[in-house]
Amino acid sequence: NSVYQSCGGVVAIDSLPSYASQVMSVAKNLGKTMSALGESVVSSLSSSPHSKTVASSTSPGIVTIIDVDRFDKRHNGVHNADDIEGLIAHFAAHIDEAVSFLHFAPGGSLLLSSGLSAQCFHLFSILPHATSSALGAVHHLYTLFRGSTPA
Repeated sequence: NSVYQSCGGVVAIDSLPSYASQVMSVAKNLGKTMSALGESVVSSLSSSPHSKTVASSTSPGIVTIIDVDRFDKRHNGVHNADDIEGLIAHFAAHIDEAVSFLHFAPGGSLLLSSGLSAQCFHLFSILPHATSSALGAVHHLYTLFRGSTPA
């Protein structure tokens, strides 16, 4: 089921779990994640004019960006396996480790991510589509390596 995956991101197919299992994991855990964030996160996001999205990672290296203003809270956002209201992008940010840090630029179109080791930082340009995350694009702009590298 590839209806969610945005075009782009960091990709190494043989290192990732199956795409179908990732999407189903996102769909199953989306309601739980939003419930766990609770009203405090929603209220803090609504009080800040520049923070309109929240990022969630339910699989190692996978980032799912959701517009909380469009997220349908009445049905926990999931109506069926092909419909997550407010989903902006779903992509692989890191191949071999879980995401431990995400930061949006003030405009919301650039995303910086880091894995658990904090040795590899990826900069992405998020280009959402008005109707579907699968029609949007995520451009991997730059990778910054720090610490001991093979170079």
